[in-house]
Amino acid sequence: MKRFFLFLRNHYQQIYKGFLFILAVGMLVWIFPKEGRFKYEYSRGKPWLHEDLYAPFDFAIYKLEDDLAKEKQEVVQGLPLYFRYMKTDSAERVAMLEPEFVRYWETHIPDSLNTAAYRKKNQKAFIELMLMLQKKGILARGPETDNLQSDYP
Repeated sequence: MKRFFLFLRNHYQQIYKGFLFILAVGMLVWIFPKEGRFKYEYSRGKPWLHEDLYAPFDFAIYKLEDDLAKEKQEVVQGLPLYFRYMKTDSAERVAMLEPEFVRYWETHIPDSLNTAAYRKKNQKAFIELMLMLQKKGILARGPETDNLQSDYP
């Protein structure tokens, strides 16, 4: 037992430092959280579950006009265009155009050609042409559609 007390008396500084070190490490482990977590957790394929995240500051991003035009062109170039054909719209258009056609026919066609059978034949051809164009589609050319292939659906 005497040897043990002699060892403690001769090495008490190292023992005290070791005890303080172990105590400090133990307190740090106890104080810090068990796992690090980001305040805004997210998962791939799931919607954002938190309210919007705003930066505490604003700053402008200045770009040259050439860069903006180039980026717009790249976006438009890679953008697929989708069109939809709706039969209900076609039926409504036919119902709207029939009286318009009759009114135009009565005001602009000479009396010599103004027979009911001739008007009905032209009205039927006009409606068929309009339905064919609607089914095939009419596309006004613009910067978005300039680079489309001729067989674009």
